[in-house]
Amino acid sequence: MTWTLPAVISSPHGQVTILDPIVEDNGTTILFQVNAITATGTMTYAFTSDGNPGSIATDTIPDTGEVTLALTLDYETAQSHVFKIV
Repeated sequence: MTWTLPAVISSPHGQVTILDPIVEDNGTTILFQVNAITATGTMTYAFTSDGNPGSIATDTIPDTGEVTLALTLDYETAQSHVFKIV
């Protein structure tokens, strides 16, 4: 599946917002943001055991749902990446 950025993928359980990567002032790159809907309003996020290929993203996902880049992406090495979050 290919998206035109920015893209929002929604389901009854939440949504994923995919933006052009954002480089913050501190040098952190935000790859995408996960937003979930819950009855309590609180949500925690984690990668599945195989959900962070090559540890491309930081190991933990904060309450904001922002998934940040831990390594430099190399298109010649891998043209796409699949992240799995629970």
